[in-house]
Amino acid sequence: MQRTLWAFLSYTLVGPFLAAVLAAAYTPVAIWGNLAPFSAGDHGSFDAANLPDTAGLVQLMGRSALATFVWAPIAAGLTGLGVALLARRKGPVSRAGAGAIGVTAFFIGYVLAPFQAGELLALFALTAGCVAALIAHFLRRISVLAAGGGV
Repeated sequence: MQRTLWAFLSYTLVGPFLAAVLAAAYTPVAIWGNLAPFSAGDHGSFDAANLPDTAGLVQLMGRSALATFVWAPIAAGLTGLGVALLARRKGPVSRAGAGAIGVTAFFIGYVLAPFQAGELLALFALTAGCVAALIAHFLRRISVLAAGGGV
């Protein structure tokens, strides 16, 4: 029971942090690539002349990270609950299984609290699955989750 609690807590605490770091790293790429949620709409794509200055970019990165950190516990909690219940019922949880739970939980979270994702919703879901698999790998390495769950 204690291991399932630690698995749930790890997902709900580490998952949003990793998501916020990834969102902050994604922000300059999204601005430069004219991707959601920073697409220019009717305007042409951003170029070096109309990119924000360093202070403006850092502010946008911080805003993206904070918004992600506030939204991510919904999906992370559902992922942690799914992985903890699977670990409690079956024992070993594979990284692929945790990733699948992460993608499913992301979409459930998106239905509960939608945000502007544009055409990148599937990429964000894949990223959530990769974060879930990474946390499952970490939890197996520190013996919170039972080893032997395959990939």
